[in-house]
Amino acid sequence: MSFDSLRDVTAEARGTLYALLLPLQVLAVAYGLATDTQVALWAPVVAAVLGFTLAGANSASTWRTWLYSILGVTAPAAVAVGWATDSQVGAIVAVVTTALGLGVAAVKTPVL
Repeated sequence: MSFDSLRDVTAEARGTLYALLLPLQVLAVAYGLATDTQVALWAPVVAAVLGFTLAGANSASTWRTWLYSILGVTAPAAVAVGWATDSQVGAIVAVVTTALGLGVAAVKTPVL
């Protein structure tokens, strides 16, 4: 499945996906798959990634806009679960956004 194939997801299907997020959170806690604290941390991340992915696929903007949005959502979660410190996450976000920004600028800048 490519990113472009997500354009075929109908508005009704997107609505169903969003509506399922809450019952899935309840089931995850009820069946011991996650604690209420874990669900409270990860549910917004999943919702944002899902939302930004579907919105990005259905918009005219580029994949970079999607990636920037995902970085903004996952960075605090990575710190919260201990995958990285806030300094490390800040450095990663800075490097990725700078590399993408400068890389695209370099490709699109005409040679004199």
